[in-house]
Amino acid sequence: MIGSPKCAFCAVNWYPRYAIRAGGINGDGFSSAQSTGFDSGETRSLNAKQSPKGVRRFTRLAWCRPHFQMIESG
Repeated sequence: MIGSPKCAFCAVNWYPRYAIRAGGINGDGFSSAQSTGFDSGETRSLNAKQSPKGVRRFTRLAWCRPHFQMIESG
């Protein structure tokens, strides 16, 4: 969960970076970029739906480490 308790508005640009078990790293390319905005005092969960090519549904992940590229507040 992420929120913006002290600013009027907060925008988060992030990538849902993860590794597929016995596979490679995914979710860090330009097409995976996400942008989420928050109003003052608001709290949200950041969720991303990914469908990497050539990977079967429900394939297990080795790890999931979202990367926050830029956080802007105003």
